[in-house]
Amino acid sequence: MKLQVGVCLWAEVQGSSDSIAEVAEQVAWLSAALRTSEMDDELSLCLPSISIGPYREGLASSFACTLHFPTRKASRGPKAEVFPGQCWHKLFRNPVVVEGFPIPRRSRYGSGLEIPLNMMSRLTESPRIHQYFGKHLLKGFSTAVFPTDTMDDALLWHLHCTDDGSRLPYPELEGGGIQCVDTALDEMASQRHILGWCSEASVCAGKLN
Repeated sequence: MKLQVGVCLWAEVQGSSDSIAEVAEQVAWLSAALRTSEMDDELSLCLPSISIGPYREGLASSFACTLHFPTRKASRGPKAEVFPGQCWHKLFRNPVVVEGFPIPRRSRYGSGLEIPLNMMSRLTESPRIHQYFGKHLLKGFSTAVFPTDTMDDALLWHLHCTDDGSRLPYPELEGGGIQCVDTALDEMASQRHILGWCSEASVCAGKLN
């Protein structure tokens, strides 16, 4: 492989058709996932594509692949209605999501964003798991993440945060508050974590007297 970096990245690859296809696929996924969004406060989708053409005349097995990264707007703005599976959008200002990226199979389609527990803790600025009224949750200054359901080996979480970044008091989990599922700390370490699914949540945030 020979690389030439400029305004564009040129790579000359020699090998079998399977190995070349694998290299092109990996470059396409990495380039799409690491792109900077062109939209200020919108979630955008990027679907990489490949066009193939002749590379060198006289060489029947030689061809050129050009990668394209078109993006499109996915959300309707910060005030748009948040549907089940989309609360994780509030963790980012203008993320880029790669369409068609292969992910591990899950039993519930559209359940949200799979994310490691330590990364979810870092993004919500909650360095440790808190216990509140016997329930485990992640609680940051302006955010709170609750385990709301389970499916097979995955734990489903729901994010609640203040719109202006102001302090979020501990929500009242008794009565009409958010219903958290019972989870053990040792089970959390071995489970997959998906942020964004919640069938219905009633948030009762306020100071406790």
